Amino acid sequence: MEYLRLDEAVEGEQVERVGRFKASRDMAKVERRLKQLADACRGGHNVMPVLVDAVKDYVSLGEVSDVYRQVFGLYREPIIF
Repeated sequence: MEYLRLDEAVEGEQVERVGRFKASRDMAKVERRLKQLADACRGGHNVMPVLVDAVKDYVSLGEVSDVYRQVFGLYREPIIF
């Protein structure tokens, strides 16, 4: 069976590209948006408007996920037999 093979250099290029992108962001805005998101989650408010603003300020999916994990915890499906 054939599968997609990527040149290992592509990984390095992507890591470098993401690093440059994250370095170019306004970290004060990113931190403010993450705090707003955490406050909305804790307060039981609609997070979508805050989330949209966060994405516009280049907050990453991983950073958003970290906030969700900090506020709500990590979901573990109960094992039922």
